[in-house]
Amino acid sequence: KPASVQMNLIGGTTMAGLKKILLVDDEEDLREALAEQLVATEDFDVFEAGTGAEAVEKCKSAIFDLVVLDVGLPDTDGRELCKRLRKQGVKCPVVMLTGRTSPGDRKLAENSRVDLFCTKASDPDWLVFQVENLIADKARVVNGGPVNPWFGKRGQIHSC
Repeated sequence: KPASVQMNLIGGTTMAGLKKILLVDDEEDLREALAEQLVATEDFDVFEAGTGAEAVEKCKSAIFDLVVLDVGLPDTDGRELCKRLRKQGVKCPVVMLTGRTSPGDRKLAENSRVDLFCTKASDPDWLVFQVENLIADKARVVNGGPVNPWFGKRGQIHSC
């Protein structure tokens, strides 16, 4: 990467001011479409992983501002991967992206310590809006401000 987008020591934000997002989904077309949508805002630097193992490695070598994580990965369950990433020290917001929408799936996501539970059928613009708000809320809390009441506190799952 050029020097202008090298990792800054504060959070995962790059020196160009872009927020670092990790997209983890085995559906390449969906991953690329969402990445394009996020990059088009000119606010995000998007990194991609197609497996849980790739996501773990990327999180060991970089700090992200947010992770978008699929439930159904080929090598692991996304909910278990979220727990593993949290134990590994990943503190950024995690959005669980899934095709599964039952109340039981939502409860499993909540137990995985995700911040937002979204279906893959969600409007991409709405998902980008939620990503922007989660990152802004995290920054507000880090700087001593209040949590946005729309999101509540970690552990309260909001669906989109």
